[in-house]
Amino acid sequence: TPLTLIIGQIEALTQMGNLSPTVRNKLSRVYKNARLMRDMIGELLDFSKQEHELLTLKVSKRNIVDFLYQIFLSFSDMATTKKIHYQFECEPKEIMLYFDPIQLQKVFINIISNAFKYTPDGSITLKLINGEKEVRIELSDTGIGIQPGDETRIFERFYQSSSQNQKVDRAFGTGVGLALTKGIIESHHAKIEEIKNEKKGCTFSVTLKHGSEHFTEEEILTDGELKV
Repeated sequence: TPLTLIIGQIEALTQMGNLSPTVRNKLSRVYKNARLMRDMIGELLDFSKQEHELLTLKVSKRNIVDFLYQIFLSFSDMATTKKIHYQFECEPKEIMLYFDPIQLQKVFINIISNAFKYTPDGSITLKLINGEKEVRIELSDTGIGIQPGDETRIFERFYQSSSQNQKVDRAFGTGVGLALTKGIIESHHAKIEEIKNEKKGCTFSVTLKHGSEHFTEEEILTDGELKV
């Protein structure tokens, strides 16, 4: 709550019309870092809930293509700034799946953020492949890839790579992102894996099942509970 109040005051200040460009830029940096801190606290709280099996799913039937495309678009400005070739690939415009949009959003924001973090230049591609029983979602980049020795540990809680690559900023890493991501995916009775690319970079693959049989009645929202 205190952090939310701080962010609210910063937003109010940035709307004042008599600010100099220097002050406005400084406020913008404060605002960005306050939001980052809030997101990190939220991530840690979610991880704590997951550890104590208190993180419950609320799944509903939604179009996974549109859901992922909206997340994809939120990184477009970053791709332009970093001059990354950024693309979204999916043939069908609609693939209906049961999933928790709040929790799954955390998963894809995390792995796309990591792709940008570890890709100083090159390309990043988000691709959906629709199968008969499942949908595979692949996030591929041409970045520095997973460092030798990290492959089997990247999903461990609080683990951070020992890589000293100077192009990667780890100042705000918590070491719980991929651990939380894996927990959310597994709670969907799905799987996530890292695939080392032959040439450069890596690919994270998330496989989600069609249908709702793998969820309990308590996890599935009824029509009356759905929020637009």
